[in-house]
Amino acid sequence: MRVDAPRQPILLFRFHTDPEVARERLRLIRHFDPDLRRYVLFSGDRAHADAAHAATAGLADGFWCFDDERRDRQWLWRHGDLVLKAWHRAVGKYLEFDHLYYHEYDLLVAASMRSAFAPAAESAVHVGALRELTPDIYDYCHWTSGRERTNFHRFEERMHRRFGTARQKYVCIAPGMRLPKAFLDAYGDEEDIEFVNDEVRIPAYAEALGFTLTAHLMNPGFGDVGSELRYFNCGNDGHPDMSDVVDVLTSRTDRRWFHPVKYLVTLEDLPESVRESR
Repeated sequence: MRVDAPRQPILLFRFHTDPEVARERLRLIRHFDPDLRRYVLFSGDRAHADAAHAATAGLADGFWCFDDERRDRQWLWRHGDLVLKAWHRAVGKYLEFDHLYYHEYDLLVAASMRSAFAPAAESAVHVGALRELTPDIYDYCHWTSGRERTNFHRFEERMHRRFGTARQKYVCIAPGMRLPKAFLDAYGDEEDIEFVNDEVRIPAYAEALGFTLTAHLMNPGFGDVGSELRYFNCGNDGHPDMSDVVDVLTSRTDRRWFHPVKYLVTLEDLPESVRESR
């Protein structure tokens, strides 16, 4: 297996379906970040792993299949960080890199990865829509309210026993993370706790393990963020169609990131001015 040069970032691209979409998304990433090492994590049906591998051939430095048939689609959606931990335990910890971009296949980025992340310390854990867990957010966030609240309290109790932490301070919204290898090494050594999802666990463990947290630039955030939800959302607010993407890319310079985009987008579909702006 190819090992990266020290102090260089890498990208882990995760998908579970639509290999043609995944292949074109990797082409986009390669176009805007030709020097960025790319690794593939396939979390779909084991029977489709060979086809997934073939579809991404030539576009990645490594391919790994999450091979746990006990996990259904709901579990995989809820626990993306635990799938990442499994990859890191098997592959990532043996690679040399400073930080990792965790990239889901339905995230469309029409720019260099570094443009989506504000300058911060190398030790910072970058997540989407980082918010302090105020009483309002506590009642608003799906994973800390309603039927999930009991599970959240169980998680807090476990974290208190393990780290002595009091009430959790932050939550976030996936997707898109930039994680230091030091964090992944430490997090990979911790027990997998399934009471909550990654949008609760990652901020909790970052804080408990002594890492700073910062928000990336892609996700407009919690609550009422106006029209930006049309272009980037993680709930039931629809998805940007190709006309939305092209309109934003040709009329604005402050948004190059869209979610969810589960349909095929090729490099050639992007405006020429954007393709040439890398």
